[in-house]
Amino acid sequence: MTLQSRRSKRQFARGGLSRQKAPRIQSALAGAGENLDLDWLESAPRDEAMDFLTGLPGVGRKTAACVQVFTWDRPEIPVDVHVYRIGGRLGLFRPNANFDEAHDELLRLVDPGDSYEFHMNLIRHGRELCRPRPDCNACGLNRMCPFGRAVISGEPVRERPSRPDR
Repeated sequence: MTLQSRRSKRQFARGGLSRQKAPRIQSALAGAGENLDLDWLESAPRDEAMDFLTGLPGVGRKTAACVQVFTWDRPEIPVDVHVYRIGGRLGLFRPNANFDEAHDELLRLVDPGDSYEFHMNLIRHGRELCRPRPDCNACGLNRMCPFGRAVISGEPVRERPSRPDR
């Protein structure tokens, strides 16, 4: 094995769950059938496209939403742990909402034209500042964030679970 191939394997594994992801990708490709042309999804009605994608083995709502927003620039907000954590702290959906409910609520709240930017900003904010142990004092959103206001004022806060039952 060359240094380059070891580095590539290490970079792939760094994404996490590589032993689960590879078989799921292969299964999804097999489930897509012999015609791998999925361009029809770009113009298909949203529900039809989401149903098809989530019907593939190993493809959940977040992955289907990622395909929609990143491949075809369709309005979706993939809900991952960062989006869920920040949305919960901001009170954008009810406490202990599952990921599907959070996804639906965010789609209702955010203008479709802003969904990509909203998603990317929440991801960045969740990675840089609003981490599992956030720095609420440095956050520009603390005036509108019930969680941040409570932390700053010294009130006891009980955070929602970061990974609810799906």
